[in-house]
Amino acid sequence: YNKPVKTGVFIFDLNNNYIILVGGQAKTAKYFNVKLSEVVRHIRNKTIFLNKYYLKVRSYLSLAMTSSFSHTRCSLSTWYIIF
Repeated sequence: YNKPVKTGVFIFDLNNNYIILVGGQAKTAKYFNVKLSEVVRHIRNKTIFLNKYYLKVRSYLSLAMTSSFSHTRCSLSTWYIIF
């Protein structure tokens, strides 16, 4: 994991509930008004970000986690993507 992620950073709350998909590490840093290195550190270490969130990228999402998205009651209109 040394390449920057440009396709999307998934944001989850502390209960692992999906919140939003942001269009990459740099855009995630801008969205939260933090340094890029802080976003990268929390993704890499899988630690709590800003005392509220987990940041995950597709490579860290397990098949079970990905398949659980399709079983949620969220409609596509409730999935927010920021580019």
